[in-house]
Amino acid sequence: MNKRREDGPETADAFYTANREAMDAGAAVDWPERYTRGKEQTAIQHAENLLCDLGEEVFAAEYQNQPQQIASGQYELTINHVLAHAIDIPRLHVSPAVTVLVGGVDINRAGLHWVVAGFRQDMSAHVAAYGRHPQRGELWPENAPEQVIAQNIFRGLKELVDALAQTTFHRGATHILPGRILIDAGFSGATVHRFAEVSRYPFRVLPSIGRAASQYRVTKGTLIGRPGEMVHEQKAQTRICNYALFNACHWRHIMQRAFLGIPGEAGSCTLYKVDNSQAHQPFAEHIIGERLTNLYQTDKGPRYEWSPRGPGVHWDWADALTICYAAAALAGLCSTGTPVENKARPRKIYRQEDFDRRR
Repeated sequence: MNKRREDGPETADAFYTANREAMDAGAAVDWPERYTRGKEQTAIQHAENLLCDLGEEVFAAEYQNQPQQIASGQYELTINHVLAHAIDIPRLHVSPAVTVLVGGVDINRAGLHWVVAGFRQDMSAHVAAYGRHPQRGELWPENAPEQVIAQNIFRGLKELVDALAQTTFHRGATHILPGRILIDAGFSGATVHRFAEVSRYPFRVLPSIGRAASQYRVTKGTLIGRPGEMVHEQKAQTRICNYALFNACHWRHIMQRAFLGIPGEAGSCTLYKVDNSQAHQPFAEHIIGERLTNLYQTDKGPRYEWSPRGPGVHWDWADALTICYAAAALAGLCSTGTPVENKARPRKIYRQEDFDRRR
């Protein structure tokens, strides 16, 4: 079929209708009822749409159970890997062994995608909650002027962080709050810095910027405190509020690999309990949204090459969880499990009682 990309899905649907017999020839499906009624006519059409939307690699691995051969030395993370890491801990709860509770927020027009995760001393993570704000619609209208975009981001952050500050997280029998929440300042950084400057919460709100491995540097002249593993706090040149700078490639790599091992083992990442593991599928799709296609050493350190798994794929929750890993490292944790003590800013998990006293 030689149709122009700009013709859109409606043209493709019409083409399928007109040529259904020829397009179905030689195809077989195990579940004939698996298609979206009103938009599609057959399970074969549904499968073809999935192939176009997700790309050959994801379709082969997730819907054909036939993962394609990948580059030597790399890993193949699938949706099923992520879903298998849901364990029997309810939402908003973390293990008593958790020493650091942090949040990460990613910003784009689709919304504020956020994750709150607890970390044990061995850098094992547990996702206690995640979501998107607003739950419906987009954060700002299409083609909105810059001032409207900035206003909507600021208001959205205020609503989201207010809600997180009023949420009760549980560590065993103790009520706790995150120690810090890092917000992506790669987009509309001035707005994020302004929000952090005026924020008054029982936890730190800090802008953050993730850099590729080749661009991550620690500059002693602007360094605040002691750096953590591939993350440090830095003084802003034109802003009152400091910000966190981290190696996004390093922490995304560690975050993804945390879903490849056994749930609960050292260095793994688990998800909160759901009645149906498929409820975590949208989150899992984001976690695997980018694939590490190449990792090699240079005289200046490791270099990572990432690529989207297919057209239309998103990884906003993956960005938010990566930010959580950087926040945990900023609190003194290390991917090797060896503590990195930061005397300038000791780690602390706030209890709900601390918040109540500040009201």
